[in-house]
Formats: sequence, structure tokens, C-alpha cells
Amino acid sequence: MTTRRALLLSAAFSGALLAAGTAFAAPPSGSAPTTAAADTIGETSNGQVIVTAEKRVASVQRVPIAVSAFTSKSRQVIGIDTLMDLTNFTPGLRYAPALDRIFLRGVGRQTNNLATDPGVATYVDGVYNAQTYTAGGDNLFIQRIEVLRGPQGTLYGRNGIGGAINAISATPTDNFYAEGRASVGNYDAYSAEAVASGPINDAVRFRLGASYTYQGQGYFHNLATGGTSDGNGSSTYLEAQISANLGPHVEAWVKASTYWFDTTYGTTNTTVPYNAQTSLFNVFAPNFPNAAFAYSGLIPFTQLNPSITGNPGIANKWDFSNNTPSKITQTGNYLLVGHLTWHAPGVDVKYIGGAAHYRLDLWGDADGTDVTSITIPLNPGSTCASGFVGPCAALTYNPTAISHYVEDKSFYSHELNLVSAYEGPFQWLAGLYYYHEQYTQPVTVALPFYPGITNPVFPTTSFPFFGGAAAPNPGRYVTASDQDMHADSYAGFAQIDWKFAPTLKLTAGLRYTYDDKAGDESYRDICGGCSGLGAYFEQPNLGTSTPVLDVTNLVISMAPAQGAGIATLNSATGDYVRHLSANWSALTGTLGLE
Repeated sequence: MTTRRALLLSAAFSGALLAAGTAFAAPPSGSAPTTAAADTIGETSNGQVIVTAEKRVASVQRVPIAVSAFTSKSRQVIGIDTLMDLTNFTPGLRYAPALDRIFLRGVGRQTNNLATDPGVATYVDGVYNAQTYTAGGDNLFIQRIEVLRGPQGTLYGRNGIGGAINAISATPTDNFYAEGRASVGNYDAYSAEAVASGPINDAVRFRLGASYTYQGQGYFHNLATGGTSDGNGSSTYLEAQISANLGPHVEAWVKASTYWFDTTYGTTNTTVPYNAQTSLFNVFAPNFPNAAFAYSGLIPFTQLNPSITGNPGIANKWDFSNNTPSKITQTGNYLLVGHLTWHAPGVDVKYIGGAAHYRLDLWGDADGTDVTSITIPLNPGSTCASGFVGPCAALTYNPTAISHYVEDKSFYSHELNLVSAYEGPFQWLAGLYYYHEQYTQPVTVALPFYPGITNPVFPTTSFPFFGGAAAPNPGRYVTASDQDMHADSYAGFAQIDWKFAPTLKLTAGLRYTYDDKAGDESYRDICGGCSGLGAYFEQPNLGTSTPVLDVTNLVISMAPAQGAGIATLNSATGDYVRHLSANWSALTGTLGLE
């Protein structure tokens, strides 16, 4: 079942960014400058771009790493609206919007399983954020995006092996400023956004911003629901910022933002006739290798159900017919981040803290059709004899399958930086870092209209190959998995730059990281027919008495790496649960001559 879960994760997540970042603008969020002196940096009057890639203010030409920096002005000029656009101007950068996976120089994230950390670190308002798309916000809200290519482990931690992306917010201004933008497009699309900024008094400044996008028509048409669109919906973003001088040497900046969206999504269509789709069998043949045959008697599917005919996508790729609309929502999405900087003699002491939460829900039509009923007749020579295990009649199966994918994640971090602040050939910085995250990630496929799946039984090795009752399945799940995990990361780092000659500079750095991750995984697998499951190759055709089997233990035993020997049965829920925990540490560094 590893393959099934991997495919489900990918299929469920595909369309997420098309809803949040392609059909609609990516959330306009970013990261504030990494030093208080950088609050208004970006592009100087002579066109020189200033960056904070090494956690200190420097010209992009003076930073000894491969970095591409894009200010809000340059993004407007060359037409960078999303992270996907950014790949056209950044060597080695690739982005998969439907899965929210980013790669730098071939290093990135291969799965949407949240237990797997990405290989490219994304920082939003100076706070690490595994949701990559948050770094690609609108240029009205983002002052600058920096893409750092190559390993960045010394300053950005273990998730920066491929590189790092910093997004820096536009911050409060010393003078009053306001700007609004609006657009209208086809597919009944429009958007509006506005910001206002300025001083409250001599020491305090504010910035307020909002964005709303709407699309009334989608790109695909669902004929099963009267031709309604798929790919329409809305998104909303709000932010508020305060910056203040707390005396002659102390500066503070705080930003609070929230973002939510609710949309249907359509990313692909199928041109396979409905009467040849394995997915219609779902519970009765989830692993069946050939869609041309059905159930126990190897009867061609077309003979079983001649009335199940064409897929409208065969004639028109923009038409489909699903009785379960696909939908994606994000709720409870907030980000709170703050910076506090003390300009002490010869050193800047800076604290960066942030906390965030989001919940992402995706619902999809797992069977991919509008078929609500399939009749599986008794075969000639069927083992279903009168009085054997109940009435001997054709089985009516309700194949409507609904997938549900959830990410519910909270995280926060604290970082303390000490950065040299004097002129001279010897410069240094040092820091301490702590990060915590906690999340759940349930993934399910349910047959809500098929009552036969509610009370599964266990398989046996002797005819008729089923035994006693398993735990009830009130959710009518074909498969259900979940993980409830938490992780903590601690780090200390330091880097020095020594310009020992007019044209030579030595850079050396070290970072020590300690990580601890633990939690529980649960899994359950239900099916009927059960072809391809070893000794239980195929259940006999028992018509309406055909049982639905709980094969979780069998599946686990066939994939030892997935839990055999360490997963235990929760007899009340039917889930097999295993506890995972690990901790590790590493000392990494950098050494370079420029």
C-alpha cells in the first residue's frame, strides 16, 4: 500500500498551488529585513541591489555566494508575478506549482509527506516556512526576493543543502504612502489590492495591506453538476505592521498576517472511457492489474455494465463528469513575526521570532467518474450456492469514492544573531536558533454510499477465505492513514570574514545542529475482491454475501519496511499504529577564498 499512499498524496495535493498560485495570486507574504538597518534597503539610486543573504547588509556584487535578487521594481519590469515566473530568470531553479515543490541545482523535495524535510530552505519574514509558495507573493507586499544557490547549511541549517529563498516584506515608511491596484480578466476574474503606510509619530510607523482575488469561471466543465466550472473561487490576504524606535539604539518591527482561500480545482482530465476504468471497482479490485477484466470471473467490464459509456473528455478535453466536485480550502492561516534590534557599540544584537499555523483541506473524486452504481452478476459455476452464506443474488456496488487530504500544522522559531558593526578587515557573526513544529496529516479515501464496507471481516487462508469481524469502519474508508508528529531543532552557528589583502577575503563558518523528531503513524486498508494479495489472490463470487475484508495486517506483512513487527493493532479503530522517534546531530561548515 506504499504506492497507493504515495500516489494519493501526490494526486490529492496536485492542484493546490494551481488554486492558490496559478488560478489565483500566491499569498502576498514575505520576510522582513534581517537587520533593522535593512528596513528600507533594496535598490539604491544608482541601481545597485542590496541584499541580506549572509544575514548582514551588503551589495549583491559583494556577496561571495551565488545569489539572484529581485526587487519589487525589477519584478514589475520583467514580469515576475509568481515563483513559477522566477524560474525563468534564476539559473538552476525549478518549481512544481501543483505540488509546491522547489528544486535548486537538482536538490529539492520528492514527497508531500510532512515528515520529510525539503532540501531548499524558505524563509518568510525571517522565519523558516516549509510552504514554499509563500515566498512568491505579490510585489506590492514583497520588497525583495533572494535566491541563494548551493549549500547554505552554516547560516540557514540542514534544510538548505540545495539553497535558500528569502522573501523580504515591504515595511512601514517614514512618509505617508498609499497605493491601490485592480485588474479584470477573462473567466470572470478580478482582483483588488491596496496598502497604506506612514508615521504615527516621530518614533512609530505603520503599514496596512489587503488583497482579494476572485474567479467566477473555471477552465473545466463538470457535466455531472450541470456544467459548473472547476477552477473557480476566491482568496483573501490581510496584513498589519508596526515599526518603532524604542530609543536611540533599539528598533522593533512586528507583522501579523492572515490568508485564506476556497476554490474548486481542475488540473487534468482523462480520456479513458468510464467502462474501462479500474478505479470504478475501487474496493472490489483496488490492486487488479488489468482493467479489461472484472472481479472473480474475469468477465470483461463492458459485458458487466454496457450502460456505462463515454467519458465526455474523449470528445472535449475541457469536459468531465464527476459526481464529487474537487475542492481545496486553506483556513486558520496566520503568521506573526517580530524583530528586535539593539545597536550596541561595535555589534548589532538581533532577535527574530515567529509563529504560524495553517490548515489545508483537499477533497477529490477518487473514482474519477459520475458512475454511482455497478451490478456484478453471479458467474456461471459460481461458488455461491443457495444457503451457503446468504442469498445468492447479483451484487450492486456503489463506487463513488471521495478522497480527503489534510495538512494541519503549527510551528514557531526563535533566533538570536550577533553581527559585527564596525569598519575593518575582520567581520564576524554568530547566532543561536530554535525551531518547533507539530502537525497532523490524515489521508483518506471513502465510499460513503456503499454500506457493505461499514463492517469488514478478517481474511483467512481457507475457503471461503474470510473469518471473524474486524473493527467497524463507520467512515466507510477504503484506506486511511494519518501521522501526528512533532519536531524540535536546536542550532548554534558562527562565521568570520577576513579581508587579509586588498583583493582577497577568507570566509570560514561552523554550525552545530541537534534535531529530535517523534510521533505516531496509523494506517488501515479495506478491500473486497483483493486480487494481487498473495495467498488471498481472489475472493470467490458470493454475490450479495461477498465480504469486505480488512487486509491491513496482510499489507503490512508484505511490506516489512512499512511497519511489520513494529506496528500494533488498535482493536477499537482497526488502525495499525507505530511510534517513530529519532534524534541526530551534525557539525557542518564552510570555507572559501574570494
